[in-house]
Amino acid sequence: MNKGELIVDIRALLEETSATGSEWSDVELLAWLNDGYYFICAELEYPQTRSTASAVADQANYSLPSDFLAFSKAGVFYDNEPLQIVSYDEIVRQHELDAIDMFSDSGTPLRCYYFSDCLWLHPIPSSSLSAGIKIYYIKQPAALSADADNPSLPVTAHKALSFYVCWQAVIKDQREDLSAYFYNLFLARLSLARSHLRRQIPGPRRRGAYQSGAY
Repeated sequence: MNKGELIVDIRALLEETSATGSEWSDVELLAWLNDGYYFICAELEYPQTRSTASAVADQANYSLPSDFLAFSKAGVFYDNEPLQIVSYDEIVRQHELDAIDMFSDSGTPLRCYYFSDCLWLHPIPSSSLSAGIKIYYIKQPAALSADADNPSLPVTAHKALSFYVCWQAVIKDQREDLSAYFYNLFLARLSLARSHLRRQIPGPRRRGAYQSGAY
């Protein structure tokens, strides 16, 4: 379904025929539609790709690609060794316990974390390394806008988009009964889409990026 067909489907599920006199405007539905779009992409880890960056001595943070949505399970590598992905809070907590300045601790990076739209390495690289950082990530697709726009998701995930928007719409309307109903439909369709993707991914490449050209 394209964006226009999705909006029609959503209004049918909400038992509405148009935005006229509706409790939910097209602007609201579109905002929820794109929120759901990004959420489903992250949940399905679709589509994936890889980015490479060079490490710079004494530099902790590195810009992420403009289409970065989230790290994939394949993760981040430094000098072909996998890094442990942790939270910023975990790094701060560990340094408080060890009484070490987290911004002066240098060496070979063992961990990384996402903070302020950047990838941060820890310890900070003590030497430069050309193309030494490999980031496997989920791409953020372009937002749906025109009626003809199609979500870059498997067809089996399109209905999950409709159910996600309906779930958000009835939450706004404070309909707890319908909220649980659409939420469960959303989870079921998301699970179906995830199973469909797994059947399409060849075994040896399942852990990494699986789109054509991602390697």
